[in-house]
Formats: sequence, C-alpha cells, structure tokens
Amino acid sequence: MDELSSVAEINDPDLICIFKTWLDPSIYDGVISIGLNYTPYRKDRGTLGGGLITYVKTAIPSSRLFDMEEEGKEALWLLLKPQRLPRLFSCIVMVAVYYPPGQAL
Repeated sequence: MDELSSVAEINDPDLICIFKTWLDPSIYDGVISIGLNYTPYRKDRGTLGGGLITYVKTAIPSSRLFDMEEEGKEALWLLLKPQRLPRLFSCIVMVAVYYPPGQAL
C-alpha cells in the first residue's frame, strides 16, 4: 500500500483501477486506504483470487451504482460528476471489469 500511495502522490491520477486484489470482507477499508485524497470503492470476490478496487480522487463527486452490478460478475460501476465536462454531459458512468480466464459470459 505504501508503494501505491507513493505512485498516487507522484502522478496525481483522478482514477486508479486495480484488478485481482484478493480482498475479502475481513480486510477493512482502513487497510486499503491510500490517503485522504482518494475514496476507495471495492468489489470483493468472496473466494480466493479476483476482486476489484477503484480509487477516485475525493475532488470528484462519485457514488457506486449497486443497481448496475450483477451477482457473480466482477464489475464495479461508478457514477462520476467532475466539475468540467462537455456541455451535453453532466456525469460519467465508469465500470471496471475483471474477466477471469475460463469464465463464461
């Protein structure tokens, strides 16, 4: 986590997506924090392997779209509302998907 925090501090990205996190519910959010500048969103697999985590810069209003998520699919949906977007758009819907080898569609 120290390396990830350092990379985030140096590069200052708006979004960070990590796949195959191996996280499970016993690992609390404080352990995966990379500082106050990022909000973590995670999707744990529940079994060994897999999992997703997305960090969104706290300056970007964001929320998780649980209604879009499907049981058994490793997809994490987020609604992002950056301050500056083209006039026609008021938000961005982002999805991070982990598609493990051998999984059927």
